Amino acid sequence: MALLLLVPHLVWQYDHDWASFAYHLSGRNSVFKPNYVVEFLGNMLVVFNPFLVPLYVQAWRKVKPQTVVGRALKLLPVAFIGFFLLSSLRGYVQPQWVIVACFGLIYVLFTYARRHPRTHRYVMWAGGVTVALIGLVRLEMIFNPLGIRFEVFDNRASYGAIAEAADGRPVIFRQGYAVAAKYAFYTGGEAYCQPNIRYRTHQWQFRDDDSRFTGREVLVECPAEMADTTREVRSLTMANGRRFTWFVDRSFHPVRLVDIAVTGLPAEVAVGEVLQLELTITNPYPYDIAVGGTDVQLAMLWKHGRFRVDEFPTGAQFTIPADNVLTRTVTFSVPPQLAGEKFDVGFALRREGYTNWFNGKAVPTEVVGNL
Repeated sequence: MALLLLVPHLVWQYDHDWASFAYHLSGRNSVFKPNYVVEFLGNMLVVFNPFLVPLYVQAWRKVKPQTVVGRALKLLPVAFIGFFLLSSLRGYVQPQWVIVACFGLIYVLFTYARRHPRTHRYVMWAGGVTVALIGLVRLEMIFNPLGIRFEVFDNRASYGAIAEAADGRPVIFRQGYAVAAKYAFYTGGEAYCQPNIRYRTHQWQFRDDDSRFTGREVLVECPAEMADTTREVRSLTMANGRRFTWFVDRSFHPVRLVDIAVTGLPAEVAVGEVLQLELTITNPYPYDIAVGGTDVQLAMLWKHGRFRVDEFPTGAQFTIPADNVLTRTVTFSVPPQLAGEKFDVGFALRREGYTNWFNGKAVPTEVVGNL
């Protein structure tokens, strides 16, 4: 029955190239940083209650389950925490991922406390203190009497300020997939979150909101450093302390769904090698897209891991006809800075002030030393 209920989800995953699986298996990989491990261990103290963590360890050592279920429950915390401790060697681990381990910890602590009256009394005291602290924190999160300026507070006022600036126009956020959702929830306004190759994949990449905004005047969130350009960039400070910077696109025409298929890229290339790549460019939009002018540029992207992206403008100039397919050849000389790494390689249509992802599927390749 469970597998049957999962069929629609698995069909969706298949239709979208197993996006969630790909992200969690490799897309969130990063370089090793000691603070990932330290933060993970610190988060475990908070998630499983610092008042009880020492007792968990003691109970786990002393309790010897006699049933299969008991042995499975005892193994659960070690398996989950150990797995995600290893995961912290390749990237940041969200603390809530290990919450399933609490079933095993509760089992061993409950079993241990039943046999030791002093432990039983301490657990009851620690539980009461914890419930009281949780209640106080929840009251602070709801009403914020301390006036803390943080993203979880003052959502209605914060996003209301953006809605006031938008004045009924859609808002296109830069990378905060949760921010776009909260804006829509608290204000009822139209929102979209741009795909950002330097951030992560998210649900907005599979929605057509940006296509529905075609031809309309929209607010586009942009980097704060764009404030000195000629785009009439403006900014405001929200009630939660964050700053929102934007410009107005008088006639929004997205290019996200343009597909650029690459042929001619080998699985291994060398520094200094000159690549002749053929691009098949499909424009699904009902309008022409001019590439190489003042607005849209064609760039080659080399992405390694989660955070490294090397972008190289091609300088190509052409127009992609509406609802049509175009073929172009691009020449690229592999620079030394790419040596010694594996990359996902593809092309993107870039626009000033906007973010982008690959336009089409990336091709894996490895860069070796000089020819």
